[in-house]
Amino acid sequence: MESLVMNQEQVAIFLILAGILALFAWGRIRYDVVAFMGLILCVLLRLVPVEDTFSGFSHPATITVVMVLILSRGLANSGVVDLIVSRLMFTVKRVSLHVAMLSGISAVFSTVINNIGALALLMPVGIESSKKAKRSPAVILMPMSFASILGGLVTLIGTSPNIIIANYRTNVKGEPFTMFDFSPVGGVVAFVGVVFIAFAGWRMLPEKRRARVTVEELIAIDDYITEIIVPKDSEFIGMPLRDLDQRAENLDVEIVGLIRSERRILAALRHEEINSEDILIVKAGPQELDKFVTDTKLELGAGKEKASLLRSEDTTIMEAVVQSTSRMEGRTFTSLRLKNRYG
Repeated sequence: MESLVMNQEQVAIFLILAGILALFAWGRIRYDVVAFMGLILCVLLRLVPVEDTFSGFSHPATITVVMVLILSRGLANSGVVDLIVSRLMFTVKRVSLHVAMLSGISAVFSTVINNIGALALLMPVGIESSKKAKRSPAVILMPMSFASILGGLVTLIGTSPNIIIANYRTNVKGEPFTMFDFSPVGGVVAFVGVVFIAFAGWRMLPEKRRARVTVEELIAIDDYITEIIVPKDSEFIGMPLRDLDQRAENLDVEIVGLIRSERRILAALRHEEINSEDILIVKAGPQELDKFVTDTKLELGAGKEKASLLRSEDTTIMEAVVQSTSRMEGRTFTSLRLKNRYG
């Protein structure tokens, strides 16, 4: 019996694939960039002929997938899907019925548009309806995700593997699958899957995931580090840091450092005298910080908002989904300048 030994080209291919999968899992580099890097590496190592480098772009399956994505984007931009979504903002008391309705809608959408796009469009509905029903979004969003995958099994354009199989059948038998050839099997699988998810699947979530988590709890800040400025008329000027530190400890505020003339002074130097315009680095919760600043008449650092702002009556917390095609993706919150643009 011949020993199964891979040659150098096979080893190189496996190593490249392993590297690509590792970069996919890492998630720091865009998937398309990783795939293109893998292709170029295969060409440089002569694993792929130069003349065949971009032949995959002309493959019927690739073209069909691109057309499906264009169709999905067209439906989204036309407002048709948004109109449907806006009418689905409902509240259901029973969890199973809630999961069944949104999972079913997600599966139906996925039969005609890309399943990722369908899920992205329906996520705000799931989050908002969960909030109204006072239950954890995880109970709704995870079943919706599975249902969108199941919905892709029903039609030819529902998922990329269906398109690839249809093209392979064309090469072998001379005729492809039609739009609904997958429906007899895919439809049954999708229906049974959605029913299972609605009445049993969501119950398999860990208890801590199923527990109700409000938006306020998700953004709750137990302790954070911020800057406090000593004003020119402060009563603490000339006093040792340990005196202010004692007052801070009584309010559950920790002074972790001091900045003077762009030079940091360790908080351990408690004998250091406090000067005007010193910047104190403190660690505290929002309520404790607010009380500390009020009692000591110190000032929050430039550009910092009052800690109680998050809980004020004039502030409303809303959820928003950043889609993969958004110009916001990959940018920092500061660079977006949302506060300057919208107040």
